[in-house]
Order: sequence, then C-alpha cells, then structure tokens
Amino acid sequence: MTGIRSITDPRNTSATTSLSVSQLNIWMKNCIEGAAKNVRVYGEVSSLSRPRSGHLYFTLKDQDAEITCVMFRTYTNQLPIDNILYHGAAVELEGQVTLYAPRGQYQLVAVKAHLYGEGRLRQQYLLLEKQLSQEGLFDPTKKQNLPKYPMQIGVISSPSAAGFIDFVKMMRLRFPICSLRLYPALVQGKHAAQSLCLAMHKASQAKDLDAIVLCRGGGSLEDLWCFNDPDLARAIFSCTIPTVNAVGHEIDHTIADKVVDVRAATPTQAAVLLTPNHAELYQHLQQYCDRVIHLTRHLLSHKSWSLHHLHQSLTHPKEKVEQQYKNLRVLQSTMRTHILHIMRKQTQEITRIKSHLTIRRLVAIVALTNTRLQHLSSRIHRCSIALVQAHFERLAFMRDKLDTVNPHHVLQRGYVIAQKDGKVLDSSNNLQIGDRVRMIFHDGVRELIVEK
Repeated sequence: MTGIRSITDPRNTSATTSLSVSQLNIWMKNCIEGAAKNVRVYGEVSSLSRPRSGHLYFTLKDQDAEITCVMFRTYTNQLPIDNILYHGAAVELEGQVTLYAPRGQYQLVAVKAHLYGEGRLRQQYLLLEKQLSQEGLFDPTKKQNLPKYPMQIGVISSPSAAGFIDFVKMMRLRFPICSLRLYPALVQGKHAAQSLCLAMHKASQAKDLDAIVLCRGGGSLEDLWCFNDPDLARAIFSCTIPTVNAVGHEIDHTIADKVVDVRAATPTQAAVLLTPNHAELYQHLQQYCDRVIHLTRHLLSHKSWSLHHLHQSLTHPKEKVEQQYKNLRVLQSTMRTHILHIMRKQTQEITRIKSHLTIRRLVAIVALTNTRLQHLSSRIHRCSIALVQAHFERLAFMRDKLDTVNPHHVLQRGYVIAQKDGKVLDSSNNLQIGDRVRMIFHDGVRELIVEK
C-alpha cells in the first residue's frame, strides 16, 4: 500500500497514513509477543475441549474478563498430575501471549499449569498419595484387625483438641473399664508433623497398648496438612500395634487415613469402632448367666435321676459274694471234669505212639529219609550249576551293554566332555569370555580359557 512509512511502528505514520488490517494485526502480534514472552496468569478453567490431536483448548477467566488459551500436546504430557485441567479448576498458567493475525484474536499459549490456592495443596496431596502408594504403604493385605475388648489405648492428640474431648466422652460412655494413655502432640501448625512423628514412635514402642488412635477435630486442608506428612505415614505403617485415624469430619481425607489399619470418620466413631457398648455387653453377659443357670439346673436334675436309678439297681454285697461263690464252685467242677478228659485223651495218644515206634519201623524211616536227602542234594547241585551259568551269561550281557554306552569309547571316536565349575556344559550360552573350561579327552584332560 502506498504512503506507508513503517509497519513496525505506526506511531511514525502521519494522520493521513493508513494501514491494512493485516499490517495492523502483524504489528500488534509483534508488540504483544515481544512484551509478553513469559507471563503467569491465574484464573478459572472453562469451555475445555480435548480433541483427538491431544492439544487442550480452553478459556481462563475471572469475575471480570476471560482469555482464550491453548496447551499443545508436547506440554500436556508434562503435567505434574493427570487431569489437572478440568472445568472449574483454579490454576496458574505459565506461557506466552500470542496474536493470531488472520483473525486479530490474541490468546495465551500455556507451557506449564499448576493448581492455584488450595488446589496447590491438593496437587501436592495427589503427588504424595501416588508416591506412597507405590511404596506399598496403602496395601490392604498389611492391615491389622482391631482388638475386640481393648483394655488400654494410646491416644496421639492435643489435650485441648475438641476431637480428643469427644473421643474421651464416648469411650467413658461405652467402655469405661478401658484406660487411655495420652501422647501429647501438636495437631496443627508448622511443627505439628514432627511432633506427631515423635509421639507415634513413642507410642509404637509401648508393650501394653492394644491400639493407637490419632485424634483431631475437623478443619481446612491447610489445618489438617500435618497428617499428610510422609514421615508420619511411614511411622504409622511400621507400627505393629493396630492404628486408627480419627481426624476431621467424614468429608475430610488425609494420607494418614489410607495408611492406618482403620479409618474413622470422626473421633466419636473411632470410640465406637474400638470398643463394645458396656450396656449391650452387660445384657449379653446376663443372657449367658441365665443360660448357664438353666443348663446347670437341667444337668443337676438329670444327674439326680441317674443317681436314684443307680441306687435302685444296687444289690447287697453279701448277695453278690454268695452268687460269685456259687459261680466259682460250678467253674471248679467244670474245670476238674475237663482236666480228667484231657488226661485220658493224652494217655491214649501216648499208648498209640508207643505201639508204632518199633526198631524196624525206625530203620525204614531213616533209610527213606536218607534216600530223599540224597535226591534233594543232587537237585541242589544241578540247580546251583544252572543258576551260576545263568548269572555268568547275564553278567556278560550287561558287560557288553555297558561297553556300548561307555563314554570312554565315545571319546575315542573324537568326542570330548566340556566341564565348567565341575558341571557338564550342555549349551554355549553358559560360556563367557575368561571362563575356564575343563576338556576331557579319551587319553587325558586339558584346561582351556575362553577368549571369544
């Protein structure tokens, strides 16, 4: 266009000099990008769009104004936590302000994003939660069961905390025989995390505690931040005594809630989870007592009847002795008769044997026995020769079979046996450079070193 002195600085033009829209937008683009190369802007995210390209397009606004923003895929992959950008999120963006010349529209190209205000704490909480989860501090298989009837409970809290007072009231109401031992600690402020860790270490070393309770009333995320301390989480995880976290209200959540064995929504609920109700317990005991009395009366009645029945069935000892004496006489008579019968039978058998034992018969028996003995001796000799021959043949067969598998014969055909550390090598993958290998040949042994 004629009459234009400079498109880089319109202030050098006279009143009669005019610029095209393109030239004006290019000049504005240079001005904006030169002056806003690295800016930080905070506001609320709205109109978020996530196309398939992976880029994020959204609007950042406050009560009075808004600006169009874009974060390219290269930077979205570098966000500290997933889904940090969502509709309604309070964030702080770092980037450069640019102007799209064809449309005359300026926007913020963001390269970094952080949650802003309380959202920053939320971001730190999520990062810490992810780290401790990877360490295994939230493993549900490591959780311990609470004691059914605890007799002594350690409480980590501030003596003036409202949550501690509520916990003590409910404990006295439900199970007054359980004693409480306070481990004083700060529950809010800069030094609270260190104070809680010291109290936790001290309580975990006690030998007579049935459970440990971390107790505090509700508060903001900043107020409860000391219960998100990683050192406190590790101290809780390493404690061998069952632990309960009773911090805040039901809507409050801390890292300690995920590490302890049981999370209570409030200090009052912690007392309920830890102890039985003494009134209900008394009622159950009364029922058991009534049942024991009933069973005892029933047992006594049954035993009394059994005793009466046994008393009726008892006889006088004199009668039993007379009866046993009669039985003894019968047995004596029977035994005498039986002995005489056996003696007669044995006498007859002796007489029969004597009649058969003559000199001639004995000679015949000896001759027959001698003949049988010679015959058996001959058979034993023949069987022994056959058995020895069979064993010699089997031995020769086994010797020939051993010769066929004798590794010495295999080595004579050009094979060798390679050993490393006293073990046979069956694969080249088990060798490395510098290894010593023992090679066994048919006529000797050599040691080699692997060079390649």
